[in-house]
Amino acid sequence: MQVLHQVVLAFHQQDLRCNKCRRAAAGLLNPYCACSGTFLPGTTAAEVAARLDALAGVAAYYSFAWLQEEIRLYAPADEEEGAPAPSAREAVAT
Repeated sequence: MQVLHQVVLAFHQQDLRCNKCRRAAAGLLNPYCACSGTFLPGTTAAEVAARLDALAGVAAYYSFAWLQEEIRLYAPADEEEGAPAPSAREAVAT
């Protein structure tokens, strides 16, 4: 459970970094760095989704109902249905 919360918290609290000089973004509204690079997150949403899928597999294997419920809350939603992404949903359901 703690690992799940650490992954999600680290994703939300990460600094945006310049793709050229790797400096952290100083201002919240600047789309570009002083070196003309763009600011990008260090960890992408796809990487977090992969970690959630791995945790969903562990939760399903050991029947951790509480962890399964927490993963359902954090799993990325499909835009059409509002349901968790298929890989996370399938891993938690089994």
